Amino acid sequence: MTTADQLQAAEKKLKDQLRKVRAVRGKRGGISERDQDALRKRETRLESRLIYIPSLTPEDRAERLRREADDELWIASYWSAFSSDSYYPLEPQQRQMVADFAALLSEGGDRASAASRGEGKTLLAIVLTLKAILQGGGQDLWVILGATAKNAADILDTIRMAVGENDELWRYYPEACAPVRALENTVQRAKTQVANGERFDNGEPFVEAPTRFHWTGDRLIFPNVPGSPSAGAIVVAQGLDSALRGMRIKNRRPRAVIIDDPDTEETTHNPTQAAKLLRKIDRNVAALGSQRNPVSRLVLCTCSSRVSVAAQLTDRDKYPSFRGRRMRFLLKPPTNQTAWAEFIELCKRGWTTEQADVRESPIPRVAHEFYLARRDEMDEGGEVANRH
Repeated sequence: MTTADQLQAAEKKLKDQLRKVRAVRGKRGGISERDQDALRKRETRLESRLIYIPSLTPEDRAERLRREADDELWIASYWSAFSSDSYYPLEPQQRQMVADFAALLSEGGDRASAASRGEGKTLLAIVLTLKAILQGGGQDLWVILGATAKNAADILDTIRMAVGENDELWRYYPEACAPVRALENTVQRAKTQVANGERFDNGEPFVEAPTRFHWTGDRLIFPNVPGSPSAGAIVVAQGLDSALRGMRIKNRRPRAVIIDDPDTEETTHNPTQAAKLLRKIDRNVAALGSQRNPVSRLVLCTCSSRVSVAAQLTDRDKYPSFRGRRMRFLLKPPTNQTAWAEFIELCKRGWTTEQADVRESPIPRVAHEFYLARRDEMDEGGEVANRH
């Protein structure tokens, strides 16, 4: 595989050759020294903003399409772009999430998915959203809503870093990643950047095409590279506490809205505040689409109380259109509850008497040793949703 350094070296060599040819042509054509100097300055300015988009080899193109045909394979292939944690094969419960999220992104409608903290629901949704954008989400508007603008911005940063820094994504999606990498953390270059290369859709060459994208703040606009499936896609991050009515960007209305962990301390315990937020989701957010293309809503949440927004949206009797699904942490409890009761008693006693370093282990040593000695017996009959 050709590396980025090799491509940049080849591009520099071509620019040097082009400069020499133009210099010779200027002498033969009788161009004045002043005009030649102006031409050189224009070429220098162009070279500072010109990038080369590498084309895929037939093997890489085939591999890209093979991964895109399988959501789980795509997630596994590019996991390192989104998380520093090692990738584990998806558990049945997570596969159900992936199927639900993919169905919503491709078919529309609403979904509400509740799972325990750390189950990966938000990350899986963001990975699949980027997959949809890179496959053909150009000209679409995608909205990420968090309880606050800060929460939503953190999710947007995940997408920003994945596209701009991951080598595996760069290899298979150069039309989206190469312009971002070329910014080198100077986002102002996105306004003047131009690109040479070959179109992904038909292989036709293009020269000095303005990429015209935006890669900062609360909005991402993907590079407008000719032939790119993701060209012009927009991702916006906002808080649920902001004004949402009538959202329209570049004459587009949202295709899908991801609402991540909408509950706050107030909505978790206060029925009045929960009802207020529910009205916003059920009216303001639902009205973001157009008459012909209603917006899809994906709510990712954790049920922390019976009055919370999460508990109500995942209640199929109250909100059947969201097709709520509640993922369990513990599928079956262990059969030996007597041993577990003794373990808990040892924990309580240890927390009040031991001077253990909690950074080493949050479980007192005596209780921990008790569990290690009887682990098989204590775990028998228990079944967790996620073994990892």
